[in-house]
Amino acid sequence: MSTPPRGLQPGGRYQDWMPTQVRYVASDLDGTIIHPDHRVTPAVQRAVREVADSGVPVGFATGRLRFGATAVYEQLGSPGPHIFHNGAEVRADGRTVRSWPLSPSEIADVFAISVDRNAYGEFYTEDGYYYMQYRPGAEFHWKILGWEPLGAVNDPSQVPGDVLKFTFIGFTKEETTDLETAFTERDLEVGSAGAGGVSWSFVNVTKSGVHKGTALVAAAEYLGTNPTSVLAIGDGDNDLPMLAKAGTAVAMGHASDHVKRNAHLVAPSVLDDGLATALRSLILE
Repeated sequence: MSTPPRGLQPGGRYQDWMPTQVRYVASDLDGTIIHPDHRVTPAVQRAVREVADSGVPVGFATGRLRFGATAVYEQLGSPGPHIFHNGAEVRADGRTVRSWPLSPSEIADVFAISVDRNAYGEFYTEDGYYYMQYRPGAEFHWKILGWEPLGAVNDPSQVPGDVLKFTFIGFTKEETTDLETAFTERDLEVGSAGAGGVSWSFVNVTKSGVHKGTALVAAAEYLGTNPTSVLAIGDGDNDLPMLAKAGTAVAMGHASDHVKRNAHLVAPSVLDDGLATALRSLILE
C-alpha cells in the first residue's frame, strides 16, 4: 500500500494496516472530538452525524464519567456504545452493558498511596464522583467535567458503591511520574492524559487489565462485530490500548510521536478538524 486515504498521513504501523469496512467508531473526546476551547466544531458535528446516519455507530472513548459527557452527547446524539472511565464502563442505549469495578483491596491500595503523597484524587461511581485530599486548583477539573463532586471521602471503608476509576491530578511532572510509578507497582492499570489549558496531567487508575482497549473489544462484541472492523481515533497515551486493538487506528496530528508510531494513520490536528477528515476519508467517501 503506497498512498494513504485522502487527507491522512501514514502512521508508524501503516504497512500493517489491512483496510476493511468500518462497523463502529470509537473516538476519544478531549483533543479529538472536543476542541481545546471546550466545544465541538460544526465540521465535526456534521461528520459524526453523517456517519451515524449511514448506519455506523459512533461512540465516545473517554476517561470522563458519563455525566461529564452529557453536553457532547446532546450535541451529537449518538447512542454509542460509549466507553467511559478510561475503559471501566461500556454503555449503550442508555444502560451499562459491561463494567469492571476495582476490588476493595485495590481501593485500599489507592487510598494509601493518596494519603502517603498528599495527592489530590477523585473516584468515580455509577452515581457521580467524590474527591480525596483536597488541594487548591482542583475546581478546574470540576469545571471541565461540568459536574461537581458529591463530597469528600478520605476513608476507603466509607466508599459508597462500586468504584470504576480513580483520577489523580499531577500538578508537576515529577508528581505525575511518582504517582504513575506507585500505582503501577501495585499492579493497577494506569493511563495518563494531558489537561487542556494547563501544565497538569491526569493519572487515571482502573482495575488491573482494564483500559480503553478492553472496553473497545466489549463494545464491538455488543454490536455483534469484532475489533478488526473498528475505527479508533485518539491523541493521548491512554488511547494506545484501543489503538492497538482496532483494525484501523488513527492518531490525531497534534498527538505525540509515540502515539503516532502506534497508529496506522495520522489525521490533521484537532484545530484542523482532524476527526472530521478521518471520518469522511475512511467512511463517507
